[in-house]
Amino acid sequence: MSKVNLENKYNLVLGAGKYGKSYLVKKTAPKRTLYINYIGELKDFDGWLKVGRNVDMNLLGRVLHQNRKVVFTCSKDNEQAIQEVLYLYDWAKGKGINLILDECHVYEEDKRLKRLLQNSATHGRHDFPSITWLSVRMAVIPNILATQAEQVIFFHTRNEKAYYSSKGISHEEISKKINGRKYYFVVVTDDSISEAKKL
Repeated sequence: MSKVNLENKYNLVLGAGKYGKSYLVKKTAPKRTLYINYIGELKDFDGWLKVGRNVDMNLLGRVLHQNRKVVFTCSKDNEQAIQEVLYLYDWAKGKGINLILDECHVYEEDKRLKRLLQNSATHGRHDFPSITWLSVRMAVIPNILATQAEQVIFFHTRNEKAYYSSKGISHEEISKKINGRKYYFVVVTDDSISEAKKL
């Protein structure tokens, strides 16, 4: 697999479902990472400790500080899941834990989670060594995630051309490199666009 460094960075990973964005993040996440799994899919978490709402938080802290990777799967009940995300985010702050927030487009549906995303972009640098946000589309997440990200990793996306153009991103160049292929991605930083890489 092509390596991507997610450590000590703000990372935004974008792409349609089933094109590889979650797989890439799961396989390249740094040690001492807490992955907040809002939707509940547990595929490809080999080697991760899987926990849920009844986890002992002291145990969770000890496990993370043993350089393990932990995925917390949120409850099926929507309000309970929101409360879990809010609690975990506050709990993890300042503990040297790398944070991954999945399905960020869903966060837009609740003002508390939307505010959490915005705060993670403006203040997260002081609270977490790295934060990685995942979403199916750029247009449905706060703009500040893209402006604060040190690297944006694009997989194949749909219906984003006009939005990318409005943000000064060359949708045409990215699309041409990826060419609709599954498991291919492009890494964009402030000063470069990589060639297409394959998982």
